[in-house]
Amino acid sequence: MHRRTGTLLRRATNYQIPSLKPPSSAAGRYLDVRERVQIADLLELGHSMRRVARELGRQPSTIKRELDRPLRRLWITTAPACWP
Repeated sequence: MHRRTGTLLRRATNYQIPSLKPPSSAAGRYLDVRERVQIADLLELGHSMRRVARELGRQPSTIKRELDRPLRRLWITTAPACWP
C-alpha cells in the first residue's frame, strides 16, 4: 500500500486504529479495506505472513494471494482519491 493511501485511510478514521480481530460477519470470502490496511501495517512492522494471517483469523494462503495480486494493489493505491 502506498504511504499516502495509508495516511488518507487513517485520517478518514480520525487516526483510530481498528481492532485486529475482524467481526464474525466480515470473515467472508473477500478481504475488506480494513483488513487490507491491517495487512499492510502488520507487514510494515515486520510480521510474517503467517502471523498476519493468525492476527486476522485468515489462512496464510489468503494473505499470500492478496499480496500477489497486482490489480488489488493498484486498486488500493488509487481508490482513496475517489473517496469523499
